[in-house]
Order: sequence, then structure tokens, then C-alpha cells
Amino acid sequence: WIDDGNQQCFIYRLQPGAGEEYDRWHAQVFDGVIAGLKERGAYDYSIFRRGDLVITVVRVLPGGPDIDAPGRDSDDDQRWQALMAPLFENTTDAQGRPLRAERVFRMD
Repeated sequence: WIDDGNQQCFIYRLQPGAGEEYDRWHAQVFDGVIAGLKERGAYDYSIFRRGDLVITVVRVLPGGPDIDAPGRDSDDDQRWQALMAPLFENTTDAQGRPLRAERVFRMD
């Protein structure tokens, strides 16, 4: 695979038992949320879940902002964040940003 962008990985933990609701919402992500991610340079975004552990992997175009940088303020995004917030345990850093996982290995 050719890595022509900036890959970012985030780790989240759901509240116990919130997995099915999380999956239901992600089967119908708001169009405005998808559009906002694309506007921020995301071109490949995957979410993986095992029980209450959620791992997201996103690729953004080179030179673009971090996908979790401040400024995501569309109506759809605000509504989405409000729907998702109760599903998560507090898995953020001191600035309130998602926990970023650092790559330790990659096979080219």
C-alpha cells in the first residue's frame, strides 16, 4: 500500500453495554458529518470495535489539519457529538482531545 497521506489512529472506550447503540448510529452517519470529515482532508476513515473498545483509523491529505483539531462546528457535527458523547467513557487527553495511538511498526 502506498501511504500518500497522514494516518491517524484514536482509541475510545464505550460505556458498558453501549456497543449495539453505537453500531446502530454508525449505520446511518449524518451526511453533514461525512462532508465535514472530507472538508478536513479525510479520505479514508475506518472504525473498528471489539466489545467496548473502539479504534478509529483515518487518513488525511498531507498538510491538512489534525482531524480532531478545534473548529468542527457544523450543525450536523454538533448534533452527532451530542448523540455520541453519552456512549463513551472519558477517554480524552488533558485538552479534551481523543487519545491518539502512536504507530510503533509498519510493514512497507
